[in-house]
Amino acid sequence: MSDGNSVVTQQSHMQQTFQASFDNEGLFGRIIDLFPYPIQIYDANGTSVWVNQALLNSHNLKDPSLIVGKYNVFNDPLVVKYGIIEDIKRVFKGDPIQLNNIKLPMDELIEFYGIEGIDFDALYQDITAFPILDNQRKVKYVVAMMIEKKIYRGKTEIVKAKEYIDLNWKEPFDINDVAQRVGLSKSHFTRLFKKHESCTPHDYYTKLKIEKIKEKLSDKSLSISQAFSVCGIDYNGHYAKVFKTKTKLTPSEFRNMNT
Repeated sequence: MSDGNSVVTQQSHMQQTFQASFDNEGLFGRIIDLFPYPIQIYDANGTSVWVNQALLNSHNLKDPSLIVGKYNVFNDPLVVKYGIIEDIKRVFKGDPIQLNNIKLPMDELIEFYGIEGIDFDALYQDITAFPILDNQRKVKYVVAMMIEKKIYRGKTEIVKAKEYIDLNWKEPFDINDVAQRVGLSKSHFTRLFKKHESCTPHDYYTKLKIEKIKEKLSDKSLSISQAFSVCGIDYNGHYAKVFKTKTKLTPSEFRNMNT
């Protein structure tokens, strides 16, 4: 099964679970609070009406009243800034959505909610959102579940560099470009990165590239050459040898062991 189909299946199962418990408010609330992932529920107008303990913990908030009844997703300027307003409108019309690698605006959140004690610099999430329908099949609530994908801690320049590499992993690695992006000389950036990450920037990029290849090789709908191509590289090129060096397996051997 492809990654896309897997996401749709998981999304459908979650939606069915929430929909089935909708008429029992006590059960509905317990299910939400038992979920290990942050969840926020909105009414049909986009106003937050419920948050679970995992969300409060992730935002280091003690009181749900800081969010509930005060935050409206349609009034959030960042929804427009990130270009996801049309996706948000879709789910409020009844269509489930999946948003990937959404960066939480920590500076804005800290200022808005008065958050204290945050020990990370940047956080990226995947967001699954789906509607809960009433007896007339109209949208009553929208459930948004957030799964943390990447958390960045450390010196600001290194955080920015890792973010940039993570977002541009398909492109050829250019250390001069990355160093320039974070405002450091190549030599200073390399030393600083190795100090904080215990590896060179190129090692970090290579490890990320190999992990992406592994993900695609696990998708049987892709041939091995297609899996490499999706990752922006030629199967007959340098990275087939790098893959074997790093994993001790050829791409074919890895696929046979993991699919």
